[in-house]
Amino acid sequence: MNPDEYEIPPCDTRGRYIDDTGRMASTPNGLADANSRIDDEAVFSVLQFGAIIPPLSPWRHVHRFIPGFRYCGTKIECPVELPQKGHISSLNAEQQADEVERRLDTILKTYIGDQEDPVLLFSGGVDSGIIASRLAALGYRDSLLLNFSFGDNDPESKLAEAMANHLGLKFERVLGKRLPCNVLNNPGKIYPMPFGDHSTVPTSDLAYSVVEYLVFERKDAMIIYNNTLY
Repeated sequence: MNPDEYEIPPCDTRGRYIDDTGRMASTPNGLADANSRIDDEAVFSVLQFGAIIPPLSPWRHVHRFIPGFRYCGTKIECPVELPQKGHISSLNAEQQADEVERRLDTILKTYIGDQEDPVLLFSGGVDSGIIASRLAALGYRDSLLLNFSFGDNDPESKLAEAMANHLGLKFERVLGKRLPCNVLNNPGKIYPMPFGDHSTVPTSDLAYSVVEYLVFERKDAMIIYNNTLY
C-alpha cells in the first residue's frame, strides 16, 4: 500500500478528518478556526441519532473519512475486506460460547499473567458478569469487583453484590458524590465530538470516583472496564 493509500477500520472510533483545503487531523477541532461555521446537518444528526454520522463533523468545511473503506488520497477506492473464514458467527450456539470463553481466557491470562489480581469495574451486567466468572474460574481469587452505586437503595448494585458473593470474589462499592454539572463544565476539552448519551454524566462520575478510590487504596491496581485492561 503506497503512502497515499490507507484504510479506515470498520469499527473506527477515533476518526480521521480533512478540511476543504486538504489539511488532515485526528480531531475536527484541529481543523477549525474562528471563522468556522456549525454544520446544521451535524446538529440534526446529534438530535436524531445521538451522534454525528460520518462524513459529517461539527463544522461545515471539515469532513470525516467514512469507516470501513480504503482511501487513495481523499477518494474512496473500495470497502475494507473482512475475513470470513472461520468467523465465530459460522459456529453453532454452543461452539460460539466455547470460543468466546477461550478467547476471553487467553486475553485475561496474557495481560494479567503473574501480576497482582485485577480490579474489575463491576456493574453486574452481562459483560462484567462474564469477565468476573472467568476471573474466578482461572483462579484470580483475589480480584476486586468494584461497583459504582447510585445510592443505598440501588437495586442493580445489590444484585451485583449477590453475584460477587456467589462467585466468591471480593466486592466493594463506590458511591457517586459529584455534582452532575461537573462533566459539562468543559465538554469541548473532554470530548472531540458532540454526542447525546444519557450515560455521559454517570460514566464520568464513575471514572473520577474509581480513580480517586484506587489512588488511596490500590496504587498499582490493574483495572478492567468495558472489556478493556488498564
